[in-house]
Amino acid sequence: MFKQKNYFALGAVVLMAVLILSLPSRATSRLKLAVGSWFLPLFGLANTAQQLPADLADSVLPRRELLAQIDRLRKENQQLKTQALQAEAVMQNLLVLLIVLHVLSGVFWAGSTFVLARTAGANVERLAFPQFGAAVATIIMGASVWGLALRNVPPMPALHVLGAGAVCALLAAIVQGLALPVVRRLKDSSADPTAPRRRITIHQRIASMLLAAAIVCMALWGKI
Repeated sequence: MFKQKNYFALGAVVLMAVLILSLPSRATSRLKLAVGSWFLPLFGLANTAQQLPADLADSVLPRRELLAQIDRLRKENQQLKTQALQAEAVMQNLLVLLIVLHVLSGVFWAGSTFVLARTAGANVERLAFPQFGAAVATIIMGASVWGLALRNVPPMPALHVLGAGAVCALLAAIVQGLALPVVRRLKDSSADPTAPRRRITIHQRIASMLLAAAIVCMALWGKI
């Protein structure tokens, strides 16, 4: 059996239910809204507590991925720097080799030209073709050095002087190349060699003057 206070509580609940049901619809809506607003913070706190682990997981995972990407980019950057240094070292070694070959072939070319011009073409039959080969090698090596070391240098008077020297060297090689048929005839013929040798001497002297101008230009271009 219920106690007396339980009857009072039950009667109060029934009375409140009857009053709520008898209220107009607008008043009922306002009452529901008021009661719901009391429990809304609790529901929001529960939802926040449920969403917090997911948000933490989403925020931690991108951070790990970001750190991994940063580390990967740092390694790639270091590899690119290493490759660039290696390529630069290879280029420097290649440039030194080309300069050495350019100088050696140029010394033989200019030296044989001055000797033949001085001695009126003595022993030109043995020197003319190696001389022309050295001329071609010198020009090729010089053009390679220009392309590797000076291609990005802006135009300046020093480069104009160096270019003038290169043109003089090219003209000297052309002059000597025009004399090669005469050298071949001189080598294969048993006729009087005076006239062919005189012509070859003229070619060698013209080439020697052009080469002297080229040497002066190459000596001066770095001081301008």
